[in-house]
Amino acid sequence: MDRERTKALQVRVDAAYAQRLAALAAAMGISQAELLRRATDAILAEAEGQIDALKDRVQEHMRTQLRAHEDKAF
Repeated sequence: MDRERTKALQVRVDAAYAQRLAALAAAMGISQAELLRRATDAILAEAEGQIDALKDRVQEHMRTQLRAHEDKAF
């Protein structure tokens, strides 16, 4: 990876967690960094999808409220 276009992040975990991470990465034949990138990508995709759905629900609610208010005005 190009160091000028990436940012290093650090996270502290206990020894047992670190061992589990290392074992899983080794079993998958990837680096621990790649395993963490994949896991983070999955978490972000899910969260972003939830945020988009929530935004859609809020917008629909606002439209419904506006229509109800307009109906009362006439």
